[in-house]
Parts: sequence; C-alpha cells; structure tokens
Amino acid sequence: MKELKKQKKRGSYNLENNFAEKFKTQIQRKKLLAEYLTHISSGYSDKSFPVCDMDTFMLYCEKYPNDFPTDIIEQGRRERLFFWERIGIEGTTGKIQGYNSRSWEFNMKNRFRWSEKIELESRGNIVTSISFVERKSDNRELKEK
Repeated sequence: MKELKKQKKRGSYNLENNFAEKFKTQIQRKKLLAEYLTHISSGYSDKSFPVCDMDTFMLYCEKYPNDFPTDIIEQGRRERLFFWERIGIEGTTGKIQGYNSRSWEFNMKNRFRWSEKIELESRGNIVTSISFVERKSDNRELKEK
C-alpha cells in the first residue's frame, strides 16, 4: 500500500508578510504617495494613475496610515478640484482662448459629480436659474470624511 504524502498548506505561513507587496519599504511607499499627489494635483483622475490601481493604493493607505497621511491626500484632492475650477474661471473671464464652457461643464459633472438644480418660487413659477451642486461620491474613499 502506498503512503499518501501529506500535502502542504500553501500560503498559510504567508499571511502576515509582505512578500507579494510591490511597495515593501517606507521609501517606496513615500515615493508612491509623492507620485500620486503629483498626479492628482495636476488635475488627473484616480483611475488614470499609472503606478497602481486605486484598490491597491487604498489598501496601502489602510495598512500603512503613517506613510499615507489623510490630510495630505485630501489636500491633493482639493488641489485637483482647484485645477479644474481655475480653468472654468479663467475660461469664463476670457483668459483662455478657444475655451469651451460646455466641455468644461460636462467634465465637472462627470469628474466631480456636479449637477444642475432648478429653484422654485413660492408661487409655483419655475425659475430657470442653474447652479452647480457638488454631490458626494459613492466611490470608496479614505475614511477621513
């Protein structure tokens, strides 16, 4: 009768290590953060970040909170919004030649989930003033909010 070999449990000894992590050291994680901040403060979206996907980035933020300070990340996100709002203001005031306000409006609605709202007068007449309202994102974000 043949003896059955005892099968090894693969990966069970590997649960708490960082062998598979792409950014293993604090220096690598600081570089990742710096690249992300440069990316978003230049107006680019999270989804176009070429270094890693956002699930991976968020995992590092949760696993290494000292290497990914939420206040600095939020500042970068505000700078991204400022980048696009500045384009809107400069374009509206004629400082950007060939400015396309419809394209900018479309961009803001999709990128920052802005929407139009219609205000109603108390007599029931519809006033067609349009204002932009920022909607909260349903996407997974840092828990600093």
